Amino acid sequence: MLERGSVQPILFIQSIKEAALHTIDLHMHSKYSNDGEFEPHTLMDLCSKVPLDLVSLTDHNSAKGNVEAAKRAKELNMLFIPGIEINCQTKKRTEIHMLGYGIDPMDSAFEKIEKEVIEREYEADLLRIRIFRKLGVILDEEKIQKETEKQPLTYRVIAEVALSEYRNRDHPLLQPYLPGGNRSDNPLVNFFWDLCTTGKPADVPVDYLPVPKAIQLIRESGGIAVFAHPGASIGKNDAELAEIVEAGISGIEVYSSYHDREMTRFYEIQAQKYGLRVSVGSDFHGSLKPAIQLGSVSCNGREEEIYSFMQESISSSPA
Repeated sequence: MLERGSVQPILFIQSIKEAALHTIDLHMHSKYSNDGEFEPHTLMDLCSKVPLDLVSLTDHNSAKGNVEAAKRAKELNMLFIPGIEINCQTKKRTEIHMLGYGIDPMDSAFEKIEKEVIEREYEADLLRIRIFRKLGVILDEEKIQKETEKQPLTYRVIAEVALSEYRNRDHPLLQPYLPGGNRSDNPLVNFFWDLCTTGKPADVPVDYLPVPKAIQLIRESGGIAVFAHPGASIGKNDAELAEIVEAGISGIEVYSSYHDREMTRFYEIQAQKYGLRVSVGSDFHGSLKPAIQLGSVSCNGREEEIYSFMQESISSSPA
């Protein structure tokens, strides 16, 4: 049986020059995310085929997959960083995601977070079903029950049932996510971002950890905190970014599948302004986000810088 600390914070088995580091992806999900698809070892096999050199598993509010992923990554001679992605919120209750790198995956604090988030999001999704029905979206109860026999009730189930229902095909709210629509590249997750988040039609407030608390938990587990895909959650909101920086993040995921060229440049400037390091991640989930592939996000030639950031910061983090 594995004990606390049995997974090393990072498997730096070679120097960067010896490793011939070319490709990095530090944001991906396995089946331990409620919207992920692959077993952790299968995900590492996919990473190896890209091929990727430095990877991290960052499941939503769960560190369970890291042990299996680390073992397989080592067998495939990939550098691996245990990780997690924690849902948290700003003072204005804007939901953001905080990446934790170099954590102890056996830390019981993450099990507690996972349980609490699952319970709260389940209640929120029950309310979202009622809201969508009031908005005229047909959500067949029998189809929902059939889907939840295979997977937990999440926004993914709601989106799949809504978008597969032929009687919804002319509903203006759903047009962008149907084939040919301007948000049909990743229809399920775009459905969530556009319709279920803060200020959107099916916004149901969920109590997540305050940003400082999420960062504290990551640090207490020996890790570093990096703000995930900020353009998707706060856009260019200077005040909220300043609040998040002040809470103690170490870096920003500047290079993300959610950032176009303009947003990428904006956060390159913000990272420099605040003296923060940069990171890169695809946010790969599998079938949930078919347009997003492992290793698909360029970090504009900053691989060595990102590698050094992870190596230096994690090795100096408190245990």
